This record gives sequence, C-alpha cells and structure tokens, in this order.
Amino acid sequence: MIFIHKRKEPRELTEFKNHPFSNYNNIPSKVKSAILEKLIEEQHELCAYCTCHIPEEDAKRRGQHPVTIEHLYPQSPCGEDVRDCWDLRYSNMLAVCSGNRGCGAHKNFTCDARKGNSIIRLSPFDYHCISHIHYRNNGDIYADEEELNRELNEILNLNCKARSLAANRKKVLDDIKKTLPQDSRFKKSCRRMLEILQENPLPFCGMAVEWLKRKSF
Repeated sequence: MIFIHKRKEPRELTEFKNHPFSNYNNIPSKVKSAILEKLIEEQHELCAYCTCHIPEEDAKRRGQHPVTIEHLYPQSPCGEDVRDCWDLRYSNMLAVCSGNRGCGAHKNFTCDARKGNSIIRLSPFDYHCISHIHYRNNGDIYADEEELNRELNEILNLNCKARSLAANRKKVLDDIKKTLPQDSRFKKSCRRMLEILQENPLPFCGMAVEWLKRKSF
C-alpha cells in the first residue's frame, strides 16, 4: 500500500449527484466509467491495496473484473445503512484489482474481495497510516500498530502467498538495488530513484520506497 493523493471528482459524478434520488445503485455506466478512469489515473494504474497493475490482464482471462470501484468506508457496513453519506463520495472511492476472486478459495482472496464490508482504519489517503506500514526482508508487509497489522494481514490479506505478493515486492527492490552505484554516488542515486517512484510508482514498489527513504539520508 502506498499513499494516494486524491484529486477533484470527475464532472460526470458531480452532475449525477445533483439529480434527485441519486445513489450508487442507479449510477449510469458512463458515469461509473468516468469515475473508474479518473481513479486509475490518480493511482498510476495501481491497485489501491496490493499495488498490482490494474486493469489486470490475468483477471480478464479468468472472466473476472480486471478493475473495480471500491468504497473505503463501506456503503452498508455491518448492517448500518450509511449509503446516503458515503456511496457517492469520490473521496471514499478507490480502484482495486480482482482480489484473486477467480481462485475459488476465500482464504486466498485479497484486497476488497477479502475485505467485504469490514470497516478499517487503514487508508491509502492517510499519510499517517502509511507511515506505520513497513516491510520485512522477505517482502512481507506489516504495521507497527497491532490493529493496523491485523487489517493488513487478516482483512486485506496482503501477504497472500497464492498471489506471491511478498515475493513481488522483494523483486522490485532487488531489481532497483542492481541499478544503484556502490560508491559515493549511492545516496544521491537513492534520492533520485525515490523521487522517480514517488512521481510515477511502479507495481509493488512500497517496499522499495521505504528502503530508499532509509538509504537516502
């Protein structure tokens, strides 16, 4: 998970919300497409949770949705109806991957497929939350706060071995390390690579970003 800078909602959504009785269940497909396009653009084509590339070609071949709109705060969490407050808020919307829905085993679901209507504190819009996220040498993601760590591992399942998420994070970092000079230019090169990833993040680059921050100073 990496920080996402939210932008202004698309014009199509603003206009739709001005209609009486508008809600997410009756949103026109063209409005939903405009929302999804804007979300994918602001997230640099990365899933908001696992940071794989979206839309997913593998999911498309499996007949699954290669990218969907997720509500960070659920439309109907735990039986409580809050749709009027949250379903059309662009600030509450994310673009996410298929969550491995095509695998057939719920234990291997990730991201929103695993999260369902659970309410979580973890938010890619909240830099404070992101600052609590770290990575082990093998690529496993964890948080230094117990509840956030539970959300990463149990609710979002972001160390899912079936999807090789940890291995993918480690590979990105290992590949970046190979490009860095091992001399007096090292710190400067780390800072430059960090700037590049912050402006144009790669899939699974969260571990690399944290490592580069440590090595840059």
